[in-house]
Amino acid sequence: MSRAGLCLAAALMGSAGFATADNDKPNRGKPKHEQATGHDFKGEKVSKLGSLNADLNCEKLYDSADPISMLVELGSIIGPAVLLGKMPEISGYSEAERKKLYSDLRTLAKQKVWLPVTLENELGDLLHDTYVKDQKAIDPENLNKADRKRYDRVKVILDGILKGLPEDNTFKFRLGVIASDDFNATVNPGGYIYVNQGLLRDAKLKDDELAVILAHEVAHVTKRHALKEWQIKLVDAMELGKNLKALLQLKSNPKEAIGAMIGTIGTGKALFQRFDQNQEFEGDECGVQLGWQSNEDNIENGVNKYAK
Repeated sequence: MSRAGLCLAAALMGSAGFATADNDKPNRGKPKHEQATGHDFKGEKVSKLGSLNADLNCEKLYDSADPISMLVELGSIIGPAVLLGKMPEISGYSEAERKKLYSDLRTLAKQKVWLPVTLENELGDLLHDTYVKDQKAIDPENLNKADRKRYDRVKVILDGILKGLPEDNTFKFRLGVIASDDFNATVNPGGYIYVNQGLLRDAKLKDDELAVILAHEVAHVTKRHALKEWQIKLVDAMELGKNLKALLQLKSNPKEAIGAMIGTIGTGKALFQRFDQNQEFEGDECGVQLGWQSNEDNIENGVNKYAK
């Protein structure tokens, strides 16, 4: 998420119920996602493969996994016989067939959630441990005094935003720090929200602006954008390695699947997410709704500031 990307929130203020005039009070109606749930397997039906419909009104705060649909769609792409045989026959595909297969898998990865929240949390933990080991992420305990003070301040704001989540939310949100001077924030599967040291040290960044940034990132997590982007990276790594086994290992042995992916594409590419415009707009809309539901006054001030 770039600094320019943060300004998208202003374009969605009307549908979020915010007013731009200083003397106007925003409408505190019932949130659109009042019935949202953090649990998977509630009978939600996923959209048809290839559908690029965006939830620009944040009709639902969460995106759920549908394992049955996933297996059916994998079978339609890879072939039931290949799938049941754990995909060894893939080597017999022509180059054109391979390219189409991976293109279809990439589309599926973009649109569908493959893991329940419990396994996504595990995935996030494994990725975070790798980032710390490779010194991409910094343990907050190792921050200097000034950075730690700023970190604690950001954490308080984040905790305020999280109060707006449904009681049955199953994500374990964690705030991490990336060793970089860039002004940026990003997310990873399982509720990991990272702020760069450059953002952490920006003295001009006020609490209301931070609230908008953080609410936007929380929405990326609940909409499971980070997981979908990671799934695309997994498909790309499988294509490079000419091995689809990681697709089956994802649920049975996620640690091995992650290790194989990172070994192929590297920690740096695994860490940073590049969301498309629809995902950014979803993050804006759901973020301001979520911030408003949490009664976080900083959200109103922050969105009004970006609008001006």
